[in-house]
Amino acid sequence: MPRISTPTEVLKAAIKIDRRPVTAIARDAGVNHAILSRFVSGKRGITASTFDRVCSVMDLGLHELRRSA
Repeated sequence: MPRISTPTEVLKAAIKIDRRPVTAIARDAGVNHAILSRFVSGKRGITASTFDRVCSVMDLGLHELRRSA
């Protein structure tokens, strides 16, 4: 299995494995479902605001990574 390394890849993977349809996630996030569908398929990016809204409804967050000295 390839390593998921970027926030975008994490969000796409989370949307793909979520039990809700993309249309439901988009509705709950208050974003256009076509934009979210094109994002998941890799046809376009999304704004930081859209990213935040989708992460919020999916209960996803980033954790600060600390490098060891």
